[in-house]
Order: sequence, then structure tokens, then C-alpha cells
Amino acid sequence: MAQPAERRWSWWGRVIFYVADVDALYDRALAAGCQPATVPRDAEWGERFFHLIDPDGHELSFARPLLPVSVQ
Repeated sequence: MAQPAERRWSWWGRVIFYVADVDALYDRALAAGCQPATVPRDAEWGERFFHLIDPDGHELSFARPLLPVSVQ
């Protein structure tokens, strides 16, 4: 939600978008002039992701599940 400059909301939110190629989307975001909050990385919970912050301060997370490692 857009907020007037004099109003400060006390809530926060995150939306996770699952994409086919996190690194390619990160490169496209940079090329479009965006400044992502994080660089792509592999998380301990099994996803590769990065975040953008929208104008209202919400995190937009772009992720893809990492392939499971087969046990031999």
C-alpha cells in the first residue's frame, strides 16, 4: 500500500515468487536499474534466492528450490 510521507506503518510483509532462474532474474533487475537488497545465494532451507524491497518496504523474494542431492 502506498503511504503518505508523514505516515509510518508498523507492519512488514514478504512475497515469494518462484522463478526458473534466480541469477538471470537478478541480472535483469540490475540491468533495469533496480538495486536488490541481497545477491543471489543458496540458503540452508534448500532454495536459491535474492530480495528486492518495494517502495513500501516489503520484501519481494525471488527463489527456486535447489535440487536434492542424491545419497550414495
